[in-house]
Amino acid sequence: EKKTYNTLVSSVRTNIITTSMEGKTSGWQDSLLNPRNSKYASEALTNLRISCCGSYQILPSITNVNWSETLEMLRDVHKVDDTSVNLVNNFIYRCTNGELSGCQQCGIQLQTLFVIPCSHLVCPECIDSQTTSCPVCENPFDIDHFQKLQPGIDFQFNPNLEEEKKDRESKRALTRAFSSPNNNAVVDLEETEGAEEREVDETQVRTRRHKKGEACKYSREYSDGRCLICREEHFDCNFDNAEQRCSICNKYAEEV
Repeated sequence: EKKTYNTLVSSVRTNIITTSMEGKTSGWQDSLLNPRNSKYASEALTNLRISCCGSYQILPSITNVNWSETLEMLRDVHKVDDTSVNLVNNFIYRCTNGELSGCQQCGIQLQTLFVIPCSHLVCPECIDSQTTSCPVCENPFDIDHFQKLQPGIDFQFNPNLEEEKKDRESKRALTRAFSSPNNNAVVDLEETEGAEEREVDETQVRTRRHKKGEACKYSREYSDGRCLICREEHFDCNFDNAEQRCSICNKYAEEV
């Protein structure tokens, strides 16, 4: 949650700083402060709210073309040595894999950083729209070159599957407790995190074939939907009810 929030905040600040710099060309048309971009500004605020819920992870992405252009500009235009180019290349690689990189000025760890024409990497807190020299080495840079050098990173939201799984198991535990004939049952929410581990271990269950005329039997305690006798899973489930639970095998509908 913290990493996702910090990534979104730094990306918004990066946009505002970059587009507010006064170079030969204006970046106002791409600024989130531009009223014409109110749609994207609203999306940014919505994403910040989502990140506070902790249910999603954000993964930065960059096209191969933009990736190559940044490295070529460092090498051909700014005459940066191969070692420094490789450091920037490693930063972009870590960024697109959801890993953090350190600001070379203050040391803060973020997914996205500014690439300075001298190849130093700095965070949005160490630079502003009036900056015209590298905070690390103090070498001056051209604002237009600085703007063109930025990799052009996009962001993709991915569900936090582990958190979703814990939430799903908690909901199922609550549903089982309150739908039980014994309504005085107490639910320990901390134990629901290990709910999956409490499922029936098939290797320890003795199975046999059904006797003539014997139907499958299912447990209400475990929701794996498998017969207690033959351990075959029940597939013809009907979840069209308030509990979203099969009335035959007691299996719950999978949430998507």
